[in-house]
Amino acid sequence: MNKSGVMILGPGWVAGEHIKGYQQSEYTEVRSIVGIDQTSKKKAEEYIAEYRLDATYSENYEQELARGDIDIVSICLINNLHYQATLQALQARKHVLIEKPLCLSLEELKRLREEVKAAGIMTMIGHVARWYPAMVNAHKLVDQNKLGHIFYGESDYWHEIAPGWKTKAETAGSSLLMGGCHSVDLLRWFMGMERRVREVYAYTTGPHRRKDFEYPPAISGILKFEDGAIGRIGCCLESTMPYVFHYQFTGTGGTVRNNRFYLNQWEGDKRKFKEIEGRTADDPDVTHHPFPQEIQYFIECIRQNTEPQLSILNSYHTYEIIFAMEESAKTEKPVSLPL
Repeated sequence: MNKSGVMILGPGWVAGEHIKGYQQSEYTEVRSIVGIDQTSKKKAEEYIAEYRLDATYSENYEQELARGDIDIVSICLINNLHYQATLQALQARKHVLIEKPLCLSLEELKRLREEVKAAGIMTMIGHVARWYPAMVNAHKLVDQNKLGHIFYGESDYWHEIAPGWKTKAETAGSSLLMGGCHSVDLLRWFMGMERRVREVYAYTTGPHRRKDFEYPPAISGILKFEDGAIGRIGCCLESTMPYVFHYQFTGTGGTVRNNRFYLNQWEGDKRKFKEIEGRTADDPDVTHHPFPQEIQYFIECIRQNTEPQLSILNSYHTYEIIFAMEESAKTEKPVSLPL
């Protein structure tokens, strides 16, 4: 069997989970690990040894992109390096999986949209929360129309991130781009990817107890959909609490609230929710994130020539919402979409 060759760009914390995901597939093998400086070399060599990879290490990204035996690029760099690396992969006509966030500005977002239209390859943004079993099982209720018409949704990302590059505006971007983008993506997934937001109103606050933040670590916003539905997004990265990924969606037929649900049409105690089976996103440690499921899905999309749900084109509106929320918080005025 001819396997697709994979390049891992950025041998950091999350790269190991990407490697494990590709190693579990019979259709792919990791052939290249690319670092951005000498500090990457030791970690790359550890990965090559640990996973017994027949792979090379390089710090020349352009040279590795030119290899004919590389078909897929996994971008595992820090936030501000995603855009340029993605652009180069698209121009080299490689399938590309990008860790969130896709980019840090509306201008970058528009450029990537135009480039991917010309590239004709598969892309996917790593909003891995969609593959948590509890969220998959909750979304089955949407697929089965058990919730009816969903007219209200909310999702919150509450966390305390470590100091360093994640708290710097130049390298992290913002609270939504650092973590809250997961919540915006989840809201769109449950509300319906085809539905469009026409206006947002958002506010930011802080930093309060963590003065190392160069951007407001908390943001909250209301989203008005074209069909009249409303949504709410919240994100706080200096939370005094364990990690929480809250979500709730209410429709004419029922409600999903985290790992519980309630339906109008059922027998039994109507005063209680029912439990949804499976683990949810309750820990920031990437080693239990469902990367293998995410990567298997991406590989299957490539093999079947089917555009991923989380492609750059399908996720364009997600990031448009993010940048609209940031603009609204800056001006303290509502912002209309499209931008």
